[in-house]
Order: sequence, then structure tokens, then C-alpha cells
Amino acid sequence: ISEVCWLKNYGNTAYLVGGSARAAETLVRLAFPSARPNAPHELSYEELKALYDRLREADSDTIHLLVRSFPSRLHTLVPGILELLRIAKFAEVNRLVISSTGIREGYLIQRILSQTEGAVIS
Repeated sequence: ISEVCWLKNYGNTAYLVGGSARAAETLVRLAFPSARPNAPHELSYEELKALYDRLREADSDTIHLLVRSFPSRLHTLVPGILELLRIAKFAEVNRLVISSTGIREGYLIQRILSQTEGAVIS
């Protein structure tokens, strides 16, 4: 990560796309219900760090939360959150905005729209 010069001091806000980012946002909402109730699709660096710290401790409540919320992501969720945290720390961002869709959805929408351009809709 240190070889990506442009990422250092990136700015205050990073925009994240992908399942790990969306899962992190959901877990912050579930683990810390009072955190940012009016800021959907947004996390602070401190919230992401608090989530990681809680996951690292792995008490029984946290394990149950993970199993209930993301049973198919158990093996990738914590490493994904750790990488998001590392990137945010390196880039010195405080605000993380999470896309509600992923790259595949965006690609699919682009393909559908390009195929329907010029089509007559009755």
C-alpha cells in the first residue's frame, strides 16, 4: 500500500465499493445502534476502527452477530474490514461513503442502457 503515492493524504472522504464495505456499514449499524442514525451509507474512520476492535475481541455476542448477519462472509469479512481500515488510515481519510451497489451492478446497468438506446418503448 505504501507504493501508491497518490493515496497518501488523499483527502477527507473516500468512496468505497464492494461487499466488505457494505457489510462493514451494516455491522456498525447493528453493533453500535446509536452511531450516526441519520447518515446512511457513511462511516467515520473511528466507527470502522471500533468495529474492527470489537471483531478482534470476538466475544460471544459479536460472534453471534456475525453468524446471524453474514454467514456466507465469515471467512472474508474481518480481513476485508482490516484492509479497509488500513487503506483509510494510510490515506488519512475520516469519512467513508459506501456505494449501495457494486461494480458488477454498474456494469450491468451500463450494458442494459446501451442496448436499449434507440429502442422504441411503447
